[in-house]
Amino acid sequence: MKEVLRKHRNLEKIEILLVQLQMIEGYSQRLQVEFPDARVVMLPSTGYAQGDRVYKVATDKALFRNYFARALDNLSRVHAAVAGRDDPSELFLVDGWHVAHGSAFVGNK
Repeated sequence: MKEVLRKHRNLEKIEILLVQLQMIEGYSQRLQVEFPDARVVMLPSTGYAQGDRVYKVATDKALFRNYFARALDNLSRVHAAVAGRDDPSELFLVDGWHVAHGSAFVGNK
Protein backbone atom coordinates (compact mmCIF):
# COMPACT_ATOMS: atom_id res chain seq x y z
CA MET A 1 0.00 0.00 0.00
CA LYS A 2 2.81 2.45 0.84
CA GLU A 3 4.40 1.78 -2.54
CA VAL A 4 1.11 2.56 -4.31
CA LEU A 5 0.76 5.83 -2.38
CA ARG A 6 4.37 6.77 -3.15
CA LYS A 7 3.84 6.14 -6.88
CA HIS A 8 0.60 8.17 -6.76
CA ARG A 9 2.39 11.12 -5.12
CA ASN A 10 5.18 10.92 -7.69
CA LEU A 11 2.63 10.99 -10.51
CA GLU A 12 0.96 14.05 -8.96
CA LYS A 13 4.34 15.83 -8.82
CA ILE A 14 4.99 14.98 -12.46
CA GLU A 15 1.54 16.26 -13.44
CA ILE A 16 2.14 19.54 -11.57
CA LEU A 17 5.54 19.93 -13.26
CA LEU A 18 3.98 19.33 -16.67
CA VAL A 19 1.35 22.01 -16.00
CA GLN A 20 4.11 24.43 -14.98
CA LEU A 21 6.11 23.67 -18.12
CA GLN A 22 3.00 24.17 -20.27
CA MET A 23 2.39 27.49 -18.51
CA ILE A 24 5.98 28.59 -19.24
CA GLU A 25 5.64 27.61 -22.89
CA GLY A 26 2.44 29.67 -23.18
CA TYR A 27 4.18 32.73 -21.72
CA SER A 28 7.13 32.21 -24.08
CA GLN A 29 4.87 32.09 -27.13
CA ARG A 30 3.11 35.32 -26.14
CA LEU A 31 6.43 37.05 -25.44
CA GLN A 32 7.88 35.89 -28.76
CA VAL A 33 5.24 37.85 -30.67
CA GLU A 34 7.11 41.03 -29.73
CA PHE A 35 10.56 39.55 -29.00
CA PRO A 36 11.11 36.54 -31.31
CA ASP A 37 14.33 35.34 -29.63
CA ALA A 38 13.01 35.61 -26.05
CA ARG A 39 12.27 32.54 -23.89
CA VAL A 40 10.61 32.33 -20.50
CA VAL A 41 12.25 30.03 -17.98
CA MET A 42 11.23 28.81 -14.55
CA LEU A 43 14.06 27.67 -12.29
CA PRO A 44 14.17 25.73 -9.05
CA SER A 45 14.39 28.05 -6.04
CA THR A 46 18.12 27.24 -5.66
CA GLY A 47 18.71 28.61 -9.17
CA TYR A 48 17.03 31.91 -8.29
CA ALA A 49 19.01 32.08 -5.04
CA GLN A 50 22.30 31.49 -6.87
CA GLY A 51 21.44 34.08 -9.50
CA ASP A 52 20.54 36.60 -6.82
CA ARG A 53 23.83 35.99 -5.00
CA VAL A 54 25.99 36.25 -8.13
CA TYR A 55 24.24 39.46 -9.17
CA LYS A 56 24.70 40.92 -5.66
CA VAL A 57 28.44 40.14 -5.70
CA ALA A 58 28.84 41.65 -9.19
CA THR A 59 26.70 44.78 -8.73
CA ASP A 60 26.26 45.22 -4.96
CA LYS A 61 22.50 45.21 -5.60
CA ALA A 62 19.85 42.54 -5.08
CA LEU A 63 18.56 40.95 -8.27
CA PHE A 64 15.13 40.32 -6.75
CA ARG A 65 13.83 43.67 -5.47
CA ASN A 66 10.14 43.92 -4.52
CA TYR A 67 9.60 40.78 -6.58
CA PHE A 68 8.91 37.07 -6.19
CA ALA A 69 9.22 34.49 -8.97
CA ARG A 70 7.40 31.19 -9.06
CA ALA A 71 9.88 28.34 -8.76
CA LEU A 72 9.68 24.80 -10.11
CA ASP A 73 9.84 23.34 -6.60
CA ASN A 74 6.63 21.86 -5.23
CA LEU A 75 6.47 22.04 -1.46
CA SER A 76 3.41 19.79 -1.32
CA ARG A 77 0.60 18.71 -3.60
CA VAL A 78 -1.01 22.15 -3.35
CA HIS A 79 1.87 24.50 -2.51
CA ALA A 80 4.38 25.78 -5.05
CA ALA A 81 7.56 27.60 -4.14
CA VAL A 82 8.18 31.29 -4.70
CA ALA A 83 11.57 32.95 -4.41
CA GLY A 84 12.53 36.58 -3.97
CA ARG A 85 12.08 39.41 -1.49
CA ASP A 86 9.56 42.13 -0.63
CA ASP A 87 12.22 44.81 -0.29
CA PRO A 88 15.88 45.11 -1.40
CA SER A 89 16.95 45.50 2.23
CA GLU A 90 15.46 42.11 3.19
CA LEU A 91 17.03 38.68 2.91
CA PHE A 92 16.27 36.42 -0.05
CA LEU A 93 13.28 34.22 0.80
CA VAL A 94 11.88 30.95 -0.48
CA ASP A 95 8.31 30.43 0.61
CA GLY A 96 5.21 28.57 -0.48
CA TRP A 97 1.81 29.58 -1.74
CA HIS A 98 -1.33 27.67 -2.57
CA VAL A 99 -1.33 27.31 -6.35
CA ALA A 100 -5.13 27.41 -6.65
CA HIS A 101 -5.34 30.77 -4.88
CA GLY A 102 -2.52 32.58 -6.64
CA SER A 103 -0.55 35.29 -4.92
CA ALA A 104 -0.32 39.06 -5.21
CA PHE A 105 3.38 38.73 -4.34
CA VAL A 106 4.31 36.69 -7.42
CA GLY A 107 5.41 39.11 -10.12
CA ASN A 108 5.91 42.84 -9.82
CA LYS A 109 4.23 44.57 -6.95
